[in-house]
Amino acid sequence: MRPKRITAACCLLLIAFSARPSSAALSVYTDEASYLAELESREYQAVYESFEVSSAWGSVRSFAGITNSASAVSNLGLTWTSNNASSGVSTSAGAAFDGQWGFYASPHGAAPTIGDGFVATSEAPIYGVSCWVKTNTPPASLSIVLDAGLPSEQLVDLGANSNILDTDFVFFGVIETNGFTRIDYLETEWDPDELKNIFADDFIIGHPVPEPGSTLSIGVGAMFNFALMRIRRPRMTVVHLPASPGSDFQEP
Repeated sequence: MRPKRITAACCLLLIAFSARPSSAALSVYTDEASYLAELESREYQAVYESFEVSSAWGSVRSFAGITNSASAVSNLGLTWTSNNASSGVSTSAGAAFDGQWGFYASPHGAAPTIGDGFVATSEAPIYGVSCWVKTNTPPASLSIVLDAGLPSEQLVDLGANSNILDTDFVFFGVIETNGFTRIDYLETEWDPDELKNIFADDFIIGHPVPEPGSTLSIGVGAMFNFALMRIRRPRMTVVHLPASPGSDFQEP
């Protein structure tokens, strides 16, 4: 009977090790469907920030000739700021990928020393982030940094697409199973004589699934954003006209 006991014990060990979660890793996605599928497979909760909810973003609506910005805006567990102390954050129709409003830093960068960029921070770890991003000053380049200034800082390799930002939106998603609390989006093609602009919209944040009974912890706004994006997403034939270089806005 001893050989059978040893065999059974070995089988139990193999089952136990095969059931262990895979090691933490950083993954990059250039397709929204693949990013969402991975969030679901890892049982993360997808929280949508589309900048449409006026209770959070209504004070930073900008129009042609009128700029409204704030040094920081907090919504759905994230605080959004510029990458420099002299700029704020704003929303405009020209920055929108889908819906009425998209996001950007205003002013874009702080010439001649700092290029365009913005930052999102979270008090609790998040595990994924994605958005659609473009420029109106092509060509431009994008870098994403997780946990800047912390021991866990990582520069995300976005591949070749990050170096060819144009007036058409492109998708980038990142999943880091160790979690992170800060993400920086930085334009890296600029020089002191020529700043470049970046705009972003339709962020999808990967949160840990709430404990039972706490599903409303992110707030009603998250559910409203989710409903807006699910309603709008099939209508992807909207044409986004290129803006003139240096402008924050697009003509309708």
